[in-house]
Amino acid sequence: MGFADTALNLDDDVADVLTATLFMHFPDMLRLCEGSPFITKVRETLAELNIGESELLAWGVTITRAIVTPPATTASATDDVEEKHSPALVDLIKRQSEQIDVLILQNKRLDERMLAVESELRTLTKNPAADSACSDLSLTVAEQQSPLAAKATRSKKKGAQSLSAIWFEWFTAEPRVYASKSVKKTALYKYRRVVQPGLLLSLDWL
Repeated sequence: MGFADTALNLDDDVADVLTATLFMHFPDMLRLCEGSPFITKVRETLAELNIGESELLAWGVTITRAIVTPPATTASATDDVEEKHSPALVDLIKRQSEQIDVLILQNKRLDERMLAVESELRTLTKNPAADSACSDLSLTVAEQQSPLAAKATRSKKKGAQSLSAIWFEWFTAEPRVYASKSVKKTALYKYRRVVQPGLLLSLDWL
């Protein structure tokens, strides 16, 4: 099919290029705007020619790869640049890569330690009753041990005293009747205390 005027007809090569361009951009247009007139017209044409849409998509990908693929000269230019690098620069890059690997390993170990600490803290927070029971038990044990220690110290002090010192302490101590708060003052009236043999000291507690 063509126009009556041959000057208006396109060359076959030009038509092939335009058709390839439509095929190449069909996947992008389908993704961006599926309801566009371009997609509608292409689907109508495919239905008339009994061509599947998957085949058209495959053609578009093939054409895109053929156009975008860089020529062989680009690879050769890259090889030339790599050959120009000095050995010192290559060694420096290797050392830096080794240091980066060491740092990555250290970070992994730190992460493992942090995870272990967090799991331990979570287990401790999940069992507050056990912690309180342990603290109560330690307090009771300490309370039980303190009287025993006090008794031991008192027994040691008493054992170190002589008989005369014990007698003097007892003789000069305040009587229990005076020290007791429950005894009334009337019971303490005219209480006599022996100071020396033959002498009496009367005290009036009113």
